[in-house]
Amino acid sequence: MIIYKYSAINCLTINNLKNNVLWFSSANDFKDMHDSNLPLKKIPINDLVKEYEEYLQKITIDQFDKRKFPKWIFDSPLQNELFSSNKTINSLIRDFKNHIGITCFSTNPCSKKMWQEYGDMHYGFCLCFDATIVPIYFKRLSKVKYNRKLYEINLASNNLDIELKRYFTTKLIKYNYEEEYRLFNNVGPNKYDKKSLIKVILGKNIANIDKTNLISIIKAYYDTNTIIECEKNKN
Repeated sequence: MIIYKYSAINCLTINNLKNNVLWFSSANDFKDMHDSNLPLKKIPINDLVKEYEEYLQKITIDQFDKRKFPKWIFDSPLQNELFSSNKTINSLIRDFKNHIGITCFSTNPCSKKMWQEYGDMHYGFCLCFDATIVPIYFKRLSKVKYNRKLYEINLASNNLDIELKRYFTTKLIKYNYEEEYRLFNNVGPNKYDKKSLIKVILGKNIANIDKTNLISIIKAYYDTNTIIECEKNKN
């Protein structure tokens, strides 16, 4: 599968390119207030919250695909009592999201909107990855689904793994132009195999000095098979 990552040119993105690194952000840092922030069905909780919180903090990215919340949280005979803790389920989920890193891709390298929003108005660049070359790195790659309405997530569901995946991979339909896939890992920098980067696309407005610098970096740090080309003028 071929996927694309639009980038502006700055110190961070240049250093990441030199070091074959992708940055995985916490969903708490996303600009879209609805992104990975779907409404939750109300679940009364009480003095079990502290133990629940400790459980969430211990979750690692390796458990992401098969994590299970402690079912006793929702089966407690006290569950119908009013929630009395100073922490709500939403704040617990916020803490949980700090442990899940996300980096975003598109399947469209010619999107005018993507170049404008994420490629610095065509002054940036776009990285093209072949996820099949080193598939283990991209094993947590998931397709984003776009809905007209954001439905509630049920954290008490018996299919909690499915509910959580929806939580992180559902967006409003107005964003469907992104044609997005998401890769999950630990929050922070994570190295990819250089062979996975098969092409670098330069924005049509890129400054000559930036163009020269990017070409030099690809030639110095990457395989000679990595292609460098200019953005195609398509919508």
